Amino acid sequence: MALTAVVLGALAPLLWLMSVSLPHSDGLRSPESQRAYKILILLLSGSVAVAGVAGVARLHLRLRSVRTTAAWILIYQFVGAQMAWLLKPWVSHTGRDDRFLPLRENLDGNFYESVFHTFLGLFS
Repeated sequence: MALTAVVLGALAPLLWLMSVSLPHSDGLRSPESQRAYKILILLLSGSVAVAGVAGVARLHLRLRSVRTTAAWILIYQFVGAQMAWLLKPWVSHTGRDDRFLPLRENLDGNFYESVFHTFLGLFS
């Protein structure tokens, strides 16, 4: 986990540079702002994935078992991604004034479906 945090910390300046260089406007109403927001979401998700791979690669050196490492990766990936999805109303910007209510609407779908639709939204 420490290596994962270090890699994320190392990627933070690059992500900050990308976030300030993307077009900004008031809210997410303009198409440019929506596209920039989608790019930023994918960049952040990708950076967490890169950091996770680095952390699991280091863990593999200690576990010395391919099966145990593969099981760890699957558990780590699915639980971590879905927890990030469930915490979405509290840690992200949904473009709504009241992002907590209705809570059920905020929790519809799952992480993988959202990333897929975000990726497709870049090309439409």
